[in-house]
Amino acid sequence: MEKQLLDQLAAKRTELARDRTALAMIRTSLALVIAGIGFIGFSDTSKGFAPTGITAISLGIIFLTVTVRHFIRHSNELKNLMGKSL
Repeated sequence: MEKQLLDQLAAKRTELARDRTALAMIRTSLALVIAGIGFIGFSDTSKGFAPTGITAISLGIIFLTVTVRHFIRHSNELKNLMGKSL
């Protein structure tokens, strides 16, 4: 019984760590998109900022997509693991 409780607590810690990591990755991707928008806003005063802005926005969108896929995949793996062990 105690082992089952420890397993449940470990699974909960893993879930919380997964959520915390996903939120940090989402924050980073949104920061890239916002920085890209800022670079594009400055592109009319200085040349060279528009390509940097487009690159930052593209990287932010790619990073967000990878984050969501990573989160879903690991959520499913954790559910399968929890179903087998408990």
